[in-house]
Amino acid sequence: GSLTMTNCTIATNIACHSGGLHGSDTSTADVTNCIIWDNTDFYGEGSQIEMGSGALTLNYSCIMHLEAGWGGTGNIAKPPRFDDERGTDDLPGTGDEALWLMPTSPCIDAGDTTTAIVDVLPSSDLGGELLRRIDDPYSPDTGPVDDGGAVVDMGAWERAPTTPATGGIFVWSGGN
Repeated sequence: GSLTMTNCTIATNIACHSGGLHGSDTSTADVTNCIIWDNTDFYGEGSQIEMGSGALTLNYSCIMHLEAGWGGTGNIAKPPRFDDERGTDDLPGTGDEALWLMPTSPCIDAGDTTTAIVDVLPSSDLGGELLRRIDDPYSPDTGPVDDGGAVVDMGAWERAPTTPATGGIFVWSGGN
């Protein structure tokens, strides 16, 4: 089969084969503006994407253990710096994780905002509270934009200069 993912976050999952994205030899995946981070298989290995001999198109995404053979444009392997990747119980996958981006994230204003992508972007982020394209004046615009507007962030949540959950006060310890 085929899969198209735009502005998705897949993080802290555990699965039989690759906790992130797993495809078969006949599958195709088109991944743009996504974050795939800190996923593991049952053996504890950190494989984020496993496609066999299937086709992978990967652009403007943040991938842990990014492999050079995947190609693409604008991809990074820097920690996305989530607010709280493990949540208050310090366990992945329990629903209390805060996977929005901290102010120092390299994923802010780093997605692809060219015309082809803008047509498929949802009007708001995963939380439904923020417009999909908000410029963070404290982050460099590293992603492409061809309409003069703001550059979209990588991942499911758009970072605004203040985030309601933390009252606009951020302290990054460097641990995530």
